[in-house]
Amino acid sequence: MLGWVPDALAVTRRHHTAAALAMLHAAVSAGTPIIEMSDRQTRGAVFVQVGFDHAVVGCAMARHLLDAGHHRLLYADTGVAADFRAHDQGKAILTTARHGGAVARVVTAPDGDAFDTGRAVLADLIDGRGRLNAGELACANDHLAWGAGSRRKRVA
Repeated sequence: MLGWVPDALAVTRRHHTAAALAMLHAAVSAGTPIIEMSDRQTRGAVFVQVGFDHAVVGCAMARHLLDAGHHRLLYADTGVAADFRAHDQGKAILTTARHGGAVARVVTAPDGDAFDTGRAVLADLIDGRGRLNAGELACANDHLAWGAGSRRKRVA
């Protein structure tokens, strides 16, 4: 791709393998700008970033739930090890909730289809009366939330 001398390269995420990072730095040295999309770090960015800081998002999610009076928070994280954005959100939710005097925990979704894993996570958290016994649930992504939401409607 770099042999075609592109005007710029747009990549998703800001976490790269050593080989990818070497290629990106070589591209910059050759005059090709790099744009990292869908993610952003607050300080120390190496390349131009278009996106948002997922730790800030996690903090905002927890603050919203705490401000609404919830004191037991649960975060459904993805089972994808390389999903750093989701993991950053989860860590921030835990930290913010605990600093706010709430109980919080992270549940990692099992591997598989995200809709099915959302259903599975919620199924493990529902009591015999169809109530979520862990508190308020926040999900790492829309697919987990949609799966959990579809399960919730059937159970309740």
